[in-house]
Amino acid sequence: MLGSGMLFALVTSVIVCTAILLGINEAKKGKQPQILPLAALQAIDEAIGRATEMGRPSHFSAGVGNRFVELQ
Repeated sequence: MLGSGMLFALVTSVIVCTAILLGINEAKKGKQPQILPLAALQAIDEAIGRATEMGRPSHFSAGVGNRFVELQ
């Protein structure tokens, strides 16, 4: 019989496969998915535009500078 971990994996796989097949069928019908704009990316575009208009430099960091530092 299926263990609890295997049952969860089976159910998850069925859900994911169903979602993929539904997406494929919608694409074959010609329907395009609606992709909403991200507010954070729009804010970055606005900030770059403002900096360009004012002639000021801008710097953006992803914030992963210390990610690979080993702790002793």
